[in-house]
Formats: sequence, structure tokens, C-alpha cells
Amino acid sequence: MINLDKKKDIIELIRWYALQPSQLESVIPGYVNVALQAKERKDDPESIINAVREKVKTEAFIEQFVPSFDKKFTHEEIKYLLDFYKSDVMKKIMAEENVFMPIFAGFNTVILEIIEKKPC
Repeated sequence: MINLDKKKDIIELIRWYALQPSQLESVIPGYVNVALQAKERKDDPESIINAVREKVKTEAFIEQFVPSFDKKFTHEEIKYLLDFYKSDVMKKIMAEENVFMPIFAGFNTVILEIIEKKPC
């Protein structure tokens, strides 16, 4: 059974690491558009993006990832990571337009280039 303080810290770490507003704004629209295309749906992407944005912030969504963090990291390591993600340096990295997001966006460009060049 997980220590409740460790669980609380893991949830906070997940929020800091993966659920910052700039991250959600950068990542979710792409996933929604890919899913709509894959399912050949013509739904309004904005309404789906808003629904996803709200759902991924819920405790129920976040708690499903707690066991993997609990298994991989000690509570001291979780605290260390939490301190790092709350640090001024990390806040600077995550501020508004994350400096890493263009790299991830570049993945999509490469994927599309490869798909377009590949014979069917």
C-alpha cells in the first residue's frame, strides 16, 4: 500500500511535469486532430480539446499513473524531482512556449515528410 504523503507528492509531480497549461495547449490539439483523422470524424476539434483538457486535470485521471511512479521512485526521489520541477530553472523552461515544443512539433514534420515520400 502506498504511503499517502508519497501519493500526494506523486500527484503533484505529475501535475508539474505533464499538466502545465503550456504543455496542454501544445500537445492536446495535435492528439485530438490525429484521433479525429484516424477515426475519419468531422467533430469540432475545439470542443473535444476543451473536454480533454478538463478530464486530464482530474484526480481520477492522474491517479492511474501513481503506481508506476511509486514502483520506480522512492519517496525521496519523488521529492527531489518535485523540487526540480518547481525550481526557477524549470519554470523558465516551461514558461509559455516551452523551448522543447518546437522539437516535438518537428517530429510531426518529419513524420509527414516520410509518409508523403513512402509509396502506398
